[in-house]
Amino acid sequence: MSSALIALEAQVRVDLAKIAHPNAEWLTPKLGPDSRPALDVLVVGAGQSGLATAFGLMRSQVTNILVLDKSEKGREGPWLTYARMHTLRSPKHFTGPDLDIPSLTYQSWHEARFGEEDWRNLDLISRELWAEYLLWFRRILDLPVRNGCEVIEISPAAGGLLAAKVQTADGVDIVLAARSCWRRGRKAWATGPFRSRCAICRRRFAYMRRSRSTSCPCAANALR
Repeated sequence: MSSALIALEAQVRVDLAKIAHPNAEWLTPKLGPDSRPALDVLVVGAGQSGLATAFGLMRSQVTNILVLDKSEKGREGPWLTYARMHTLRSPKHFTGPDLDIPSLTYQSWHEARFGEEDWRNLDLISRELWAEYLLWFRRILDLPVRNGCEVIEISPAAGGLLAAKVQTADGVDIVLAARSCWRRGRKAWATGPFRSRCAICRRRFAYMRRSRSTSCPCAANALR
């Protein structure tokens, strides 16, 4: 790792420490049938939206969360899989999942990796570099992501919880959560799996289609 990147990561930690308010968890844990605390929020999808959602929750001291993605690490989202463009279409100055923290922006990461002159000469961000940046973003924030986990169904459970049926290489697990937050991107609409995946929100699926939302309506109440 270059000295510039080491310095940037140190700056990220300093910046996060300065804005760590509130500095204590404030949600009351809910217990599952096995008397173990359920997750406060289960985030489905570890692409850029899922990572940004997880970061936003953790910044607000909602730390009892988990992010699941069926893809292997580094292949979440379209960037190294089905995307066909060579670069991102948005201008390089557009910020991403950094939530307005300068040291977490793509520009800061790019300058640490390649230098300020390379950034000035850059036209558009390549999708490969964007994927690499998202992996760095996930690592430096220590976001709780599990790969190789596909949520195949979410249904109501006892105590007002949600039960997510999760397919892994070792079999099927049940994950209990107070809320779910779907961040599965545009491909989810092309394949249409959401209609049968979330039993809570099937009646609202038509509204979501009209509003072009890609997240489960349950997420709207994630912090209530």
